[in-house]
Formats: sequence, C-alpha cells, structure tokens
Amino acid sequence: MSEANSLLKVGTRCVIVAGCPQNIGLVVQVVRRVGARYGYVDGYEIQTVSGRLFQQLWEDDALRPGTSDFAFTERAKLRPLVDPKDDVSEEAALKKLPKQVCEVLSTDNEIFVESSLIEDMAAECATGVQV
Repeated sequence: MSEANSLLKVGTRCVIVAGCPQNIGLVVQVVRRVGARYGYVDGYEIQTVSGRLFQQLWEDDALRPGTSDFAFTERAKLRPLVDPKDDVSEEAALKKLPKQVCEVLSTDNEIFVESSLIEDMAAECATGVQV
C-alpha cells in the first residue's frame, strides 16, 4: 500500500495538499475513517487542529465560506506530518522537513506550510512520483 493510500490512525495530524484552495496547507487531525461511503473512495472525517473553522467547504456543489471545524475529505488530499511507520513526536517530524523548501509559519495558532512544498506534495499526490 503506497503512502498516499495508507490508512491514517485517529488523531494523526496531516497537511491538506489538495481540495478547497484556501484550505491547502492547513494542519488537521483525523477524527475517523469513513472509507467508501458518502461518495468517497477512501474518506476521512477531519478537524482543524486549532478548532477554527475551515476557510472553505463544499456546499450544494459550490465553494462557500467554512461554517465548521469538521469536514470530510479523500485520503489522497491528506499528507501525514509523520510517516505512519515512524514513531516520533510532532516536533521531531517538523524538524525533518527540508528547510530550503519548507518553512513552518505559525499565525494565531494555525499552522501553514510554505506553498512551494504544498505544490510539490500535491504533484506527488497526483502522479505518485516524489518531487
């Protein structure tokens, strides 16, 4: 099973790498796996780490301002901050990120990742090839 298709444990913190444009880069945590339900191939219920609302959510086939800190998404749109096979703290995982590509920014307790890393991760997600 490839990383993009590996199961995520409840509580795993991830970066959103695809989907609603204003949510890309947001750090969320897995609430539960819903699998192949609600129209998803491999769906997950997620929650913002900070408890703030998502910037955008799909409602009635249109992007609208977020009204919840919970949402559903596909596994392929999530990239774990820690490789599931590693057992390291979140702080250690953040230190492993390449400094020349990624800079973690903290703004009002929201964590965002520099867009160049997001673009690389999104390309990797779409093609299965590490950039």
